[in-house]
Amino acid sequence: MTSEQVQRLEEPFAVHEIEWRVIQCSKDGTKGLVAAFVNSRAIQNRLDSVIGRENWQNNFIYIPGSIYNAKKDKDLGLMSCICMISIFHAEREEWISKSDGAGNTDIEPIKGGISNAFKRAASMWGVGRYLYEMPDIWVNLADGKFIAKTEWAKLKAHYNNFVAQYSQDRSIKNQISSTNQPNNTAANIRFSPKTSNVLRIEDMKVLNGSSDDPQTQLMLKMPNGEMIKGYIKGHAQLQKGQMIYNPKLTFKTAPEVGNYCIIEGYQMAA
Repeated sequence: MTSEQVQRLEEPFAVHEIEWRVIQCSKDGTKGLVAAFVNSRAIQNRLDSVIGRENWQNNFIYIPGSIYNAKKDKDLGLMSCICMISIFHAEREEWISKSDGAGNTDIEPIKGGISNAFKRAASMWGVGRYLYEMPDIWVNLADGKFIAKTEWAKLKAHYNNFVAQYSQDRSIKNQISSTNQPNNTAANIRFSPKTSNVLRIEDMKVLNGSSDDPQTQLMLKMPNGEMIKGYIKGHAQLQKGQMIYNPKLTFKTAPEVGNYCIIEGYQMAA
């Protein structure tokens, strides 16, 4: 694979491609600790678009086993699934494979095991691996096991906030790596819309809440393709179609506005 393909595989997914799983419940069942994971179809689409449908393949191996339940005095049985994802290396003219596995799940055991094994194998290629760095979050539960509908906006803001910071940190690391290469200096680094933490201004307007305290409202396209409303204090000297990079964002949500962010700082993209 090329370095560009590697970076594209590792890019964060859009928030609508992310799902959430309750991994721990409070004793009273009112709250749950949830973790994010990427949808299997989104992984397939990522591999198709970056590698090409004909240049990757997956294979599954099933490993039988058993778990003894002392309370029920019986063998519950166990089936683990190993998924191997292979990508064709054109220059070496060979298939390169990486694999990982998972056990059957409680709901749709076989299908769940296959799906989890596929996701873990994809992570071996860097797809969705960034999610392991995202902190889990406590939310309110409905019926003691389902994420309450009122919590989805909170989860969306939590994810977008993490992705923005992750993308910024990743961009800085890439810049440092670039400056360490021969014939490169910091002065030679140019930012473009392809930079992972660059935001595009799709629309903007100045809101004059009071003559002494105006603010600029922006409609921004995030690195993951998500659109979000942003606010800058004062009359920002920006215009529709411009790019900004290295933004310092604070994500918030409010009933009357929905999800939005406060833009506390930014730089102009070249």
